[in-house]
Amino acid sequence: MDDVGERSDPDPLDVGRLALDAAVDGTSGFLIRTLATAGFGARPPIESLLVLDDGRRAGSILHDRLDPSILDAMAGLGDAPATRIGVSDVGRAGDCAGTAEILIQRLDHLPARYWVPADPPDVAVTLLDQPLGRTAVVGFDGVVVGTLGSPELDEAAVGAAQGLLRAARATAQVVEIGGEPHRALFEVRRRSSTLVLAGGGELAAATAALARSLGWSVHHADDADAVCRHLARCGAGDAVIVMSHDPALDEPVLERAAALDLAYVGVLGSRRVHRARHARLRRRGVDDAFIARLHGPAGLDIGAWTPQETAVSLVAEILASRGGHSGRPLSATESAIHP
Repeated sequence: MDDVGERSDPDPLDVGRLALDAAVDGTSGFLIRTLATAGFGARPPIESLLVLDDGRRAGSILHDRLDPSILDAMAGLGDAPATRIGVSDVGRAGDCAGTAEILIQRLDHLPARYWVPADPPDVAVTLLDQPLGRTAVVGFDGVVVGTLGSPELDEAAVGAAQGLLRAARATAQVVEIGGEPHRALFEVRRRSSTLVLAGGGELAAATAALARSLGWSVHHADDADAVCRHLARCGAGDAVIVMSHDPALDEPVLERAAALDLAYVGVLGSRRVHRARHARLRRRGVDDAFIARLHGPAGLDIGAWTPQETAVSLVAEILASRGGHSGRPLSATESAIHP
């Protein structure tokens, strides 16, 4: 049972959870992913759709606009383990049209390890030529689960995968590996980011709702011990925001956060409140290096006033900080719009 004042938001049914359910009950089906898109506006690098033979499905591709073409390709797959198709809705009126390259794989040709969230992260590698759809998973330690069909390809996959892991970005991209070379899809997978909220009332609720819309796991508690239990399960990609001004909650939570390698630690309150808080943290033995890394007052300067607007400010700063970005307007930078 949850502690009093402790709330954890359930994760929505996603592709991975439905695939694990299908494996348990022996249901077959198809995993469909975008490899490349042109048009359609800003899109995630990879979108996934899982369609089971019993009609259950999870995820979506381009808001289901290309479903008829995808379902036709699934029906024509026959006994092949995978197929790669090009689809388009350029004849669509009144909306952003585009084209997409799609990979369709049978579930029973994917290793079970593909569906298990990883921490530390790993990389799934899927061949896009021959043998089409062959998938292996490269662990953080370089151990390969499954095979791409030859020791040479497996070795090339390990080298490329470890380069992506060193870049510390949860990303997916199509690259060429091996001497021939072979075209392959690389997917960096890690467990979903976690946001822990300490106190906060209506603002915490608005921030939790926005974070959930990004696929983050959210934990919210008003008790220091409950918050610290959640922090104990956090990793380098996770964040905490202290929303209260109560030293009985703030100080033990921040003292615990100081001992962890978190991507972001934010605190609300005025600059006067922060100066007093910093002095109390020093008396508790928290070092100046951690205090200097605190984001306080937390959030970006976007003129936020309502709880919902302030939530945008907070989440935007987490994204910028975690990715090493400035939070400046794109018009004032020369960096890529979609890195």
